[in-house]
Amino acid sequence: MEAQLVPGAAAKQPAKRAASAALVGLAVFGLVLFAGARLQAGAPAVELDANELKSHAHATDESSSKVSATLTYEDFTAYASVKEYLRDYAGVSKDDWSTYDDLEIYVPREITVDLDVDRVAGSIGTAAVEGHVFWGLTYSGSNDFSAAYLIVMDLRGKLKQLSPVYGKYMLDNGYTVSDDKDVKRRMFQPLGLKMFNSSHVLLALSDDGTSGPRALWDWREDTWTSLCAGESGDSHDIQWAYEDAAIWQVDGTTKVEEIAVSSNENLAHFAEEKVQDPNHCQATEKDTQFYISSRQTNSIIKMNVNGTVEYTLGGEYGDYKIVEYDGTVYKAGDVVWSGQHNAEYFGEDEFCMFDNQEETYAIYDESRMLCVKLEDYKETKRGYVSFSYFLGEYTPHFGDNDRLTTGNQLGIFWADKIKVHDQYSVRAIEVARNTSEIAWEMKVYGAKCSGKRYCSNPGGGWYAYSIERVYEAPIVANVRCDGTTITFDAYNTFKQMNTFPGTYTITAAVGDDDDGTVTGDFDFEAHWRAASVSVDVPFDTSSAEITITNQFGESTTAATGC
Repeated sequence: MEAQLVPGAAAKQPAKRAASAALVGLAVFGLVLFAGARLQAGAPAVELDANELKSHAHATDESSSKVSATLTYEDFTAYASVKEYLRDYAGVSKDDWSTYDDLEIYVPREITVDLDVDRVAGSIGTAAVEGHVFWGLTYSGSNDFSAAYLIVMDLRGKLKQLSPVYGKYMLDNGYTVSDDKDVKRRMFQPLGLKMFNSSHVLLALSDDGTSGPRALWDWREDTWTSLCAGESGDSHDIQWAYEDAAIWQVDGTTKVEEIAVSSNENLAHFAEEKVQDPNHCQATEKDTQFYISSRQTNSIIKMNVNGTVEYTLGGEYGDYKIVEYDGTVYKAGDVVWSGQHNAEYFGEDEFCMFDNQEETYAIYDESRMLCVKLEDYKETKRGYVSFSYFLGEYTPHFGDNDRLTTGNQLGIFWADKIKVHDQYSVRAIEVARNTSEIAWEMKVYGAKCSGKRYCSNPGGGWYAYSIERVYEAPIVANVRCDGTTITFDAYNTFKQMNTFPGTYTITAAVGDDDDGTVTGDFDFEAHWRAASVSVDVPFDTSSAEITITNQFGESTTAATGC
């Protein structure tokens, strides 16, 4: 398989990035995200009028192993930002908020959440339950978007932030563009979504379904910073460069581009001819290796920054046979997954994706969350399905499926046909991988339908593209003691494509007035795999405490419990 190196795409050999290198790059155009190493993790996200927050009804005690919650449209209209959007953009006054009838295309009718604490905790423990989910929700009418939101909530269903994504509100909260006349009345669909750090979200927005501006959103302060001089790019995916103040994106056709965030200058690009409709581009190994999800060829392509293709997994150009979950063996060149979205490399030769099972090539009549692992691929030329979870729904496009710290899988999708007995439009689930049991579930409901079995809504409805899990602080898990050796697993606050530096401090009381302390460095593993750290200490391990700190200055302390 041949690939062409476009002039300007010199191979990059970046040194290991210091903790603040990306921030220094941002400061070039006047953005200062941090004024020190420590983030204010406890800063309040938003203040609500208690008299207006009418729902948030929890069906069970939050301290129990199972928690349920329900949000209604009144939880949305309790936010000042949503009130402003309804008034300025939608032309809906407060008099119209008493019923849902006038709000059907502007806010969801209801969101339900069901949490199984034990299943989410998995091998990590209760720390795994304390994270947030970040996701975008859009209502698409017959011609354009009528509503779009960025939502941050905890796993118990409590909203942490809710922000409408439309031009005037963004401009009023920090977003800048050379000509804001066309921006004020635009609604932007949040598609590509990655965490820049625990407080800032990197976004590729869409105003036409495929392309739009790039921005950073401070979710705690609900403020915006425009990137790339406010210019547009393909909105399917976005990733911050390892060393440069730049982003990586595909161009919607065949090119992968590195773009300066201060100027929109193209720093490097390379192309692969056998790519069609790329909807995910992942830079790994310090931006030297890339994985591209080619939707219309039903394949994942591994390339290096010189444009050389190492292999193609799946689809008509596939190099390897695939062993399905049921043992069926498909030869190289057969289509197993089709029209996939957010196909992503998660380390240890494993890829996870949302397998839409697009109808043109489908071998099943429903979409699924899917992981595929290569098995000695250079020798056996084989990959096998390591996880397959059928959803009982068909999603023609969009969808996500991420591996979490526990090994559970987190996905989001929308239903092509709404079931009358359970009328959700969008569903997000976390599946316990070892049992295929649902650990966490969220459903978004819109206007009620009254068909016999299904309601088809081809002209519009609520959609979601991707979802991310984030923690306020790093996680210490699986602490083991063996004599004077302490071993533990460490996870950073969110999924990252490269290793990043961390530190540990282990302290124990060795006398009435004196503590013994051991410090050291380690690297958080890429792709949210466990960083296993083993430390020899000159004191009793049973009374020790472990503190780990990440590159952002965020820390966690845990007792050994040995």
